[in-house]
Amino acid sequence: MSPTRVVRIVSRLNVGGPAKQALLLSKGLEAEGFETLLVAGTPGPEEGDLGEEARAKGIRLEVLPSMRRELRPLRDLRSLASLVSILRRERPAIVHTHTAKAGALGRAAAALCRVPVRVHTFHGTTFHGYFGLLSGWANLTAERFLARASTRLLAVSERVFDDLVDRRVARSERIVLLRGGVDLDPFLAVEAPPSAPSPFRSEIGLDGKTPLLACVGRLARIKRIDVLLRTLSLLPPDVHLALVGGGPDREALVRLASDLGLSARLHWCGWRRDLPGIYMSADVVVLSSDSEGLPLSLIEAMACARAVVATEVGGVPELIVHERTGLLAARGDPESLARAISSLLRQPALRAEMGARGRARVRERYAASRLLRETAALYRALLAERAGREKG
Repeated sequence: MSPTRVVRIVSRLNVGGPAKQALLLSKGLEAEGFETLLVAGTPGPEEGDLGEEARAKGIRLEVLPSMRRELRPLRDLRSLASLVSILRRERPAIVHTHTAKAGALGRAAAALCRVPVRVHTFHGTTFHGYFGLLSGWANLTAERFLARASTRLLAVSERVFDDLVDRRVARSERIVLLRGGVDLDPFLAVEAPPSAPSPFRSEIGLDGKTPLLACVGRLARIKRIDVLLRTLSLLPPDVHLALVGGGPDREALVRLASDLGLSARLHWCGWRRDLPGIYMSADVVVLSSDSEGLPLSLIEAMACARAVVATEVGGVPELIVHERTGLLAARGDPESLARAISSLLRQPALRAEMGARGRARVRERYAASRLLRETAALYRALLAERAGREKG
């Protein structure tokens, strides 16, 4: 039997959770009988680019330079026309979109081309912290309209699921909770040395005993790195922070760090591929976001048995069981984050216990094999449902 054709559309292959999951599904579902074309827009400056990784994995990739994150009506119309052309050429059974811009343009193109199954994954929602009042209302209205053109909406966490229902984006029976998944093997293999400096610590000039925090993610407003810098200023002066990532806010954050007198304690690492070694080197991994769906950086850190502290937003409480697999802090509150981090830095035995429990939790709930199995089952069920309606 020939493979089922899928066109997967993501706004951009930046170094982030949605793009990583798009790559995982595109490659991993081949073994389940699904042949995927991955269509992606262009990452912004300093966001990193996973395009070469996609090609190295043998994924069919088509890049649309016109599809970018920013709202540009004429450019977006060109992207829509390109997507319609691609879908008419490929004639897929399934279109699966990820992230807001790809979700809007991809679902519109799929509806115009009458693709049988159209699904969209909400890796988070943009209803908190992204827009002002008027723009937020327009965004919500658009999502409700697009939901009508979708066979199913997928939510990566219970909090995202509840948010979609509460905001009346769609009825609960049309939303599927499908938790994200990660290739955990490189992270589960990590064992931290007890005292000797790791290669990463040596690279940034730290010994094995200097307290080190790590934060992995985009340097963008929603991640609230400004809050994390203010948190660092409240911690003892021997505590260092490695910021792994890039993004539009870097220059402003460098200025803030200088104003706070933190420059000597900060390590701007850019995008890195040696994440297991970086997580291993950290005493605590921190997330300070105002909004999250299901942060893959926390899953990766927990798979490395690292203690984690994060703001209590989105799907984070599903990952972190407070005081068992990590600590939760109030959103936008440097003092709350500082108290949680200080508590863990003072208690190495507690960090080790939380790290071990966190590793067991993510191994059980967020493995790639589970995501691939559940996604393949959902695709088959939706195709069968569509075939049954056509026969009836």
